[in-house]
Amino acid sequence: MQRLSNDPPAIPPTLALSTAAPSLPSPIARGKKACRVERMRAARHALTWLAAIFPMPALAQAWATIRATPPSPAAYQVAKNHDDIRAGRRSGQLSKAEARDLRRENARVGDLAASYAKGGSTDSQAAFAQSAAEATHGLIVAKRTRADK
Repeated sequence: MQRLSNDPPAIPPTLALSTAAPSLPSPIARGKKACRVERMRAARHALTWLAAIFPMPALAQAWATIRATPPSPAAYQVAKNHDDIRAGRRSGQLSKAEARDLRRENARVGDLAASYAKGGSTDSQAAFAQSAAEATHGLIVAKRTRADK
């Protein structure tokens, strides 16, 4: 029989799609192992969502803590010493040779403080670097304020 052009094509019964939902066997019929696997998948899925949601505040707090950490006192003192040497040279209180020697000493203390800070300094190392920076500051003040000009 010849088909008319408006008729839908006939689908063979072997290729027909079922509209009924497939019936899954009950958990008891599938066995204990299948139930355990499903519970593990559900738990993994829930943990993935929790991991995606909860670390955000903790990371923000850690970043704020890192950014709020002040520089070490020795590094601050070294920078202040550098400014004092520059000011002394500009005002004529220090000669070129004195300024060069003081800069060299200040750089030595700065390198010492940086090397201690690189691996995490102990309290005694931080105290030693701070006292060396303060001693350098004392030299700078003494040379800038000497009476024999």
